[in-house]
Amino acid sequence: MRRSGMKLLLALAVLGVAAASPLHAAGSAGFIGRDIGTRGDWRSAYGAEGYALPAEATRLPSGVRAALKGHSEWTWENPSIDRRALENEPRTGRRASAWFSKTHFTLELELGDAGPCRLAFYFADWDSLARRQTVEILDRDTGAVLDRQSVSAFYGGEYLVWRVQGNLAVTITHTGF
Repeated sequence: MRRSGMKLLLALAVLGVAAASPLHAAGSAGFIGRDIGTRGDWRSAYGAEGYALPAEATRLPSGVRAALKGHSEWTWENPSIDRRALENEPRTGRRASAWFSKTHFTLELELGDAGPCRLAFYFADWDSLARRQTVEILDRDTGAVLDRQSVSAFYGGEYLVWRVQGNLAVTITHTGF
């Protein structure tokens, strides 16, 4: 079963799908760009068919699986009126929360037959510590690095966006302040 036009949000990570194409056995990841305009207003750009929000609900389409490993959760403000905070699932406000690690954590992602998806991670340096992080996307089956991007100066909130498919491991590494 193929999914065309699917949009998923994994709020620190955001998934949304592009047009369907034949599935390839290997994972793939092509960097699309950065989004600093959407901020915490993810519903306007991402998550129509699924999402996972830190300290909130998760709703993924059938056949799509996501598992976080090596992470902790933190909430700065709940509720929050700051536009950098992610809209919450009941659509009643915003929550400033995150998945984090002092070193790194990994998202294992199985897209199954979902086809190529837009995958975007949202970063907000809530307390302005000048954090720096690296996002590395690997093919889970081969271990090959498919893409690597760094993010810094993301106090105002920033999404990194890819077009991906297959079985992936996404590692987010804290690289400094």
